[in-house]
Amino acid sequence: MNAENSRATKVLMVGPYPPPEGGWATALREEREALERRGIECAVLNLGPNRRTAAGDSMPVRGAVDLVRRLAGHSLRGYAFRLHVNGDSPKGISIVLLAEIASVFSGRRPCLSFHAGINQRLFPDRGRPALRLLWRIVFGLSGTVVCDCEEVRALIARYRNARDVFAISPFSPKRVRFSETALPEEIERFAASRRPLLFTYVAYRPEYEPDVLLEALERARRAAPGLGCVVVDDRSFPDERIAARVREGIASRGLSDAVVFTGHLDRDAFLTLLARSDLFVRTPVTDGVCSSVLEALYLGVPVVAVDNGCRPASVIVYEPGNAASLSAKLSDALGRLEDLRREARSAAPPLEDGAELLAGLVEERYRRR
Repeated sequence: MNAENSRATKVLMVGPYPPPEGGWATALREEREALERRGIECAVLNLGPNRRTAAGDSMPVRGAVDLVRRLAGHSLRGYAFRLHVNGDSPKGISIVLLAEIASVFSGRRPCLSFHAGINQRLFPDRGRPALRLLWRIVFGLSGTVVCDCEEVRALIARYRNARDVFAISPFSPKRVRFSETALPEEIERFAASRRPLLFTYVAYRPEYEPDVLLEALERARRAAPGLGCVVVDDRSFPDERIAARVREGIASRGLSDAVVFTGHLDRDAFLTLLARSDLFVRTPVTDGVCSSVLEALYLGVPVVAVDNGCRPASVIVYEPGNAASLSAKLSDALGRLEDLRREARSAAPPLEDGAELLAGLVEERYRRR
């Protein structure tokens, strides 16, 4: 029996936590529930949009000093760290490095989830020595690394021993269980009056390529004047210049009556709208195995998405940064919707409970034997 496994397991989960629901936040909550069903004590250090006011089942973070204090305190009390990061956020990488250093007090190396895909701003290193060193440190200080797909796992293996790198999608069957709900009146009217109805999620950040989306919608609308697009827009931490450009682009392209913005939607409303849509459009090239893409496929909604190197086989992909390519793929998909609807659900990847798989891995690594 080694020292790491000789103590009762307590896990500090560090990352965004609901509300609001979202990819990482939802996955963290589901994994926490799975760990607690196994009798593992969990605490959550909330780094989400509500981090300063978090209460109840997660702890707030009110600045850098508070973050350091909480990390060091939990490490000294023997908590193993469950961390999350991607290759786009220097701040997120810095927090993970800080947590990895703090974890030495617990004697337990963290379990790190690396999110998103094979083409991120800072990952892989693309021949840049400083980034190569950075990722060797980030991945090397963790005892276990988890990513979404085999393509990302192969890249991580450049920086550390692949034996402790696992490809496990955090997607859970719970994601496609919902109660159909009434929508806000404006959105209900829009969804009922537009066909075909497209659905997409955007954040006001460069990787979502809103200019490409708007140009493609303008082109597609010429062939389908009744087309409408529901945009669930993430308004937390927006780049105001991009938000202004989107507003200007909609007006200048004559799309004001063809696009509706919803802001944040709760889970039932999101899936209600998604299920009623004819086509789901996914634009960020940096993501990996995207939960909303899988949700759409399991609901029988065809998907057109930017080619990020790890989309499910049934997804129709377009070239990154190419509005003409997106427009052509939209036209192709809209011309054979009935066939695509029949294919979407049957072609969806096998439905595994990623939260249970991840909890099982964490338990295996940390549980007292």
